[in-house]
Amino acid sequence: MSIAHSVFDNIKNYKANSIFVKCFVIEILLTVLPFCILSMFYYSHVKKTTVDTVTSGTMFALSEISDISDTILNECDMMCSYIANTDRVQMFMVNDWFFESDNRTLGEIDELIRGLPLIYKYVDSVYVYSEFNNLIYNSGKWGTPEEFGDTAWMDAYDKVEYQSGTVIARAKNGVFPYLITIIKPVIINKDKNGCVVFNINSGKLFETVSTSRYITDTDIYLVDTAGNILMSRQNTDFAKPFSELFPNYMGDESGNFGYLNADGEEYYIAEIDSNRFGLKYISASASSKYSESLGKMRFQITLILIGLFLLSIIFAFVVSMFVYKPVDEIIAVIKNPDGFEENNKNPNELKYIVSNILYNIHTNNEMSIELEKRLRLLNQSQLKMLQYQINPHFLYNTLETINWMAVELTDSRNNVSRAIIKLAKMFRNSLDNKEYIISIANEIEYTKNYLDILKLRYDDMFSIKWELEDGVEEYSIVKICLQPVVENAVYHGLKPKGENGELIIRASVFDEYILFEVEDNGVGMQDDVLEDINRKLHSRELFEGGHIGLFNVNHRIRIIFGEEYGVYVTKREGGGTCVGITIPKYIYKEDNGKKNI
Repeated sequence: MSIAHSVFDNIKNYKANSIFVKCFVIEILLTVLPFCILSMFYYSHVKKTTVDTVTSGTMFALSEISDISDTILNECDMMCSYIANTDRVQMFMVNDWFFESDNRTLGEIDELIRGLPLIYKYVDSVYVYSEFNNLIYNSGKWGTPEEFGDTAWMDAYDKVEYQSGTVIARAKNGVFPYLITIIKPVIINKDKNGCVVFNINSGKLFETVSTSRYITDTDIYLVDTAGNILMSRQNTDFAKPFSELFPNYMGDESGNFGYLNADGEEYYIAEIDSNRFGLKYISASASSKYSESLGKMRFQITLILIGLFLLSIIFAFVVSMFVYKPVDEIIAVIKNPDGFEENNKNPNELKYIVSNILYNIHTNNEMSIELEKRLRLLNQSQLKMLQYQINPHFLYNTLETINWMAVELTDSRNNVSRAIIKLAKMFRNSLDNKEYIISIANEIEYTKNYLDILKLRYDDMFSIKWELEDGVEEYSIVKICLQPVVENAVYHGLKPKGENGELIIRASVFDEYILFEVEDNGVGMQDDVLEDINRKLHSRELFEGGHIGLFNVNHRIRIIFGEEYGVYVTKREGGGTCVGITIPKYIYKEDNGKKNI
């Protein structure tokens, strides 16, 4: 049979414990896992660097655009203020003879109003409005507001209180173009007599400021104090609330903000405050600007991971073949030791191991006959010891329980196996006569095994509660000392009660001794019976009949540790019985020795 076939059989038989799987896991831990961790850190670093580059570039472009836009808005505001403060315009505000007597003066105003849209492509128009005359003048034409038509700005004018004016977003005649309108009131003798309306074409202004030098695929918005868009790449965004386009945007004093909008696209935001009218410039850069390059990087990392994974499989298989070759030879020796021809030429580790295996096999064969004889004697001894150390009634009930479980649970052996294991542990502990003194930990384990078997028989007849003080398990106790007391509590207290039983096993450490208390809420004892039991426990009188386990434990403790220790019985508050066991404090040692504290 080939080594490769043996490797496949090994994988099939041992699965996760096979040599191949273990080599594969080691290869993954040494190569693929470190690569994954490094790739994650590298990808995060590249992504952060890319985002920082995009953000800084966007901030630079936004800063340039805001400077250009602010310069234009300042010029427009200054031109609007200049017109509002000329003598001719102020005369127009408070005189009704203006148009009839001084057409030359009116012409000077008209030249300025007509010239601005011709000089600056982003200037749409300039209006002069007089409350006194109830007239609006624009490029040689005048008329009442009802005749003029484009009066959407008049509501904002009525609300203006200061000479600095205001800025609004509106559509001309309610249709097009979209205008950024500066309204500058004309105040004479502290009274508002009219205004100059300076209309800036939003689309033309965006074309002026957003050149290819600064902006490629980044969206720039000019937003007023109410959060409405005054300038944008898309005309359809004009006058909309900025929050309508980016519902999750709340603003960020740091100037950067990343989030997902309603369409699931990730954006990076930068904003700068304007120095005029409380306006704000905001840029939005879509993640698609850099996601393509990051996607390529993710694809490359994935390909490398797949390659490493495949190489790990190949490497693990090759290593398994080399590793399994000597293992296969050792297995062949174990299966057929007589067929192996020992060769001392060119010794190596494998030959050394095989030689020792053969030696042990031959030695074991020679000892097998003697071992079988000794096992027969040992089994006979163990049977005799079981007859003396195990309560026959308890053994009978336990076997009866196991038999009942085997009949009922034909499809599952878990509970039966559990019962057999618990019983075997008790047998092993009972048959071990090398020591009279064992650790409290071992005694507790023995008692728990006993209780587990009882629970299988009596199910929910009673509950068990352990209250062990920390550190008590390191001390020593007389072997099979606690279990007989627990058995006495179950059979004489809880079993007659029948249901809702409670068994509490408590261990407390004092300065000179250790106290065990086994409490039950069973049927309890009559006062005269309790008094008679305690009297006999404190004497050397032998006892026959019920509760013999208490006297057995008491006599063994007093023989080993002295008559100041032993067992006593009291009534439990609320009904039931409490049995106390006092023993001296000894630290358990593996060499059978004891050390008094």
